[in-house]
Amino acid sequence: MKKKIIIYIFILLIGVFLGKLAFNDKIYLEDIKILGDVRKVLSTKDILNLKEYKIKLDSTKKKAYKIKDIVKLSKPVKKDFNVLFVGSDGISSEISGDKLNASFLYYSKENKWEVINFNHPINGNIKKIKDIVIASQTKDYSHGVNIINQEKNIKNITPGNLYKMSKKSVLYKQGETTKEKEDLSYNVSQFRERKLLPIKDIIEYKRALIMNSKGNEKYINSSGYLELKGNTINYVSKGFKEKIKDIKGIIINPTSNRNMNLYYDTYHYIKNDEKVLAIFLDGFGYKQYEYAVSNGYIPFMSTLNTKKAMSVYKPVTNAGFAAMITGKIPKENGVLNRSYRELNVDTIFDKVDELGKEGILIEGDIKILDTSIEPKLNIDLNNNSTIDDEIYNLAMKEIKKNPDFLMLHFHGIDDLGHKTGHISKETMESIKIHDGYVKNLVKNWEGKVIITADHGMHTVKEGGDHGQVRVKDMFVPYIIN
Repeated sequence: MKKKIIIYIFILLIGVFLGKLAFNDKIYLEDIKILGDVRKVLSTKDILNLKEYKIKLDSTKKKAYKIKDIVKLSKPVKKDFNVLFVGSDGISSEISGDKLNASFLYYSKENKWEVINFNHPINGNIKKIKDIVIASQTKDYSHGVNIINQEKNIKNITPGNLYKMSKKSVLYKQGETTKEKEDLSYNVSQFRERKLLPIKDIIEYKRALIMNSKGNEKYINSSGYLELKGNTINYVSKGFKEKIKDIKGIIINPTSNRNMNLYYDTYHYIKNDEKVLAIFLDGFGYKQYEYAVSNGYIPFMSTLNTKKAMSVYKPVTNAGFAAMITGKIPKENGVLNRSYRELNVDTIFDKVDELGKEGILIEGDIKILDTSIEPKLNIDLNNNSTIDDEIYNLAMKEIKKNPDFLMLHFHGIDDLGHKTGHISKETMESIKIHDGYVKNLVKNWEGKVIITADHGMHTVKEGGDHGQVRVKDMFVPYIIN
């Protein structure tokens, strides 16, 4: 009798162990994805590592996970979001992200992954869940794909909200296999369903430019799709021949003028024995230029022939500066954002040197990019909270030495814009001062003058910011005199 009891206990322990294994090993569970507007895409294995809770359902207790814990682990991009529970049977429900205290996810043999929301109406409970989607409710342009033209910001689409948009279901052929048997060939084609949103369903356009997080660019016509991939949005061409991952912006009917033209224009003039002065006004966007013209802050620059030029993604100093002096987009020149300094290609200073000419770069107090030429650095000698007057004074001295190419980088407009906003009185006064600098520099230079910027700026609650595909960040003045 004692032996039988021991056997029963042993069998019971094995059953408990296997039951635990079946619940906790992803091999036994259908996979579920947590995606959308999150910094971390989750799957079943991530959920199984969370704390378990006991919930009571129809007089039985179930092991469950708090939706609140799952969402927190995924790190939502915005504080204001909704949670969409998507069932494999086509039924979904959506609830507010700030009302998740009584929402749980559990697994049953019959209905697989299920969600129950004790505080919500019963139709919020979804069976056979395949995806949990976080969808931002904040209306801004800091996350997702921004669609703009040269004049206005048109639309922002986040990964979470793209999931909710009407998409085209397409069968994509992944491959084909053949088996030979008894002198006959048996062919099998394998397809995968893809949910795609035609860009033309969002906005009408003839030509557009796509930019992605890795500094790549591609011009497209009126075909092509957007496709969600976890927490990013990809571009897919018609026929699936090309894909650009993690796109950040679509510029509709873009201008062909670029601030990177500084490289080509400078090389052209110097090769033809014309000297060039390049004036780099950091953070001076085209919208700021227009405002300054309308309000009388730039009496000199307003008389010059000014074109609207487009910067690169990411519109920050390192990337914009690198594009200006290499003539290449970030993917090609190697400088994607503020954390990059090393260039993969030659700069205009290398080309000037190859022509046997002299080039000079006047900077602020640090070397921003690893250029072959060592910049002439400056400090705030008179303690007036800016180094631009020192940069200007040094430039006036260098002009007297008659160099072939002189480039100077003013920082004050960007500095004031960050502190007080892109069209604040303080920023406009700084622009006015720089207009005076530009006037005197042009007056004393014998040769061509190119004036442009690395990026623009938009006003935020704390002051000014940039780095997004939005009109105020992406477009800058471009002047040749």
